[in-house]
Amino acid sequence: MASCGAHKTDALAGLTPGPTLPARPGAHVLVVGVADFVLASTDGGANWTVAHRGEISNDSLGDLWAVAFGDVAHGWAVERGSENRPAMIFATSDGGATWNWQHPGARGRLLAVAASGAKHAWAAGYRGTMPLLLATGDGGATWKEQAVPRHVQLYDVAFSDVRHGWALGATQYSGESFVLSTVDGGARWRVSYTTKAARLSRLASNGARRCWVVGYTDGPGKQRPGLVVATGDGGAHWRTVPSVSAEPLLGVAFPDARHGWAVGPSGTILATSDGGATWVAQHTDRQFDLKAVAFSDAAHGWAMLGNIALLATTDGGKTWTVVKPTRTEHYLAAIACLGPEKGD
Repeated sequence: MASCGAHKTDALAGLTPGPTLPARPGAHVLVVGVADFVLASTDGGANWTVAHRGEISNDSLGDLWAVAFGDVAHGWAVERGSENRPAMIFATSDGGATWNWQHPGARGRLLAVAASGAKHAWAAGYRGTMPLLLATGDGGATWKEQAVPRHVQLYDVAFSDVRHGWALGATQYSGESFVLSTVDGGARWRVSYTTKAARLSRLASNGARRCWVVGYTDGPGKQRPGLVVATGDGGAHWRTVPSVSAEPLLGVAFPDARHGWAVGPSGTILATSDGGATWVAQHTDRQFDLKAVAFSDAAHGWAMLGNIALLATTDGGKTWTVVKPTRTEHYLAAIACLGPEKGD
């Protein structure tokens, strides 16, 4: 994996972790990455366990690229894999302590996963220029492909409950971005929003009718200012908040309807407390790319710091602490968290 930002990996290796986080029993955190690597914490990051570790190779077939909780016991992670090989899904039913492979029976590359409860999950990606969207309603015993109304490669998916969901994709050649929505668990998907003026990166949902999408526009020279696109009425209307940051936005999280965070390169962290109408910068003093963010509530959150470390906050982003859960050379790709109030 020499191509995965080696210069930043070398710099991150010298980071000094902050104080051990206070234990919060029942606060679950999952981190996944290259070589089917899984890190798990059941106390808010105070202690970590390597739940699974594969062998590092020069290909991407064993890269776990996304992870999601359905509840405190059930979670799913997807392998990035290859377009021409069977898709692979990793599942846990004990909070991340042990994992088992699920075989959906489809070929393609998976890049995103969402879940709601112990039984329902969705995995999204693509096969060539065609979308690949898989769904299960029985905990992963069986998976079925869902029909998507556009020839788009899917990059993200989010569900607020078993019926209401959103998917993000783009056409390979035209660069047009699409947000798709469903109100019946994916039996029918429709195009809710489309744009050629911006490149959309990730989305988040909270509640049946709310969705936030982050990305960037191509500005003068090499400028790529970040933007947020959001709906509060199920996609009937969308509002754009342009130029919220100087850097592109690559990840977004909303643990409730008002509080949200977005992250990007050069240590960019933005926060909102009014549902995304306005955003303010939070300072980390860490000039590394932040590619993913997850919050379990309005106080407790995580961001991926480069590819071998994390940032953690317990005060809504007022302060951030460097966390290196394990001495590892594994490339970390995604994080999910769930607070103890969600089912313990």
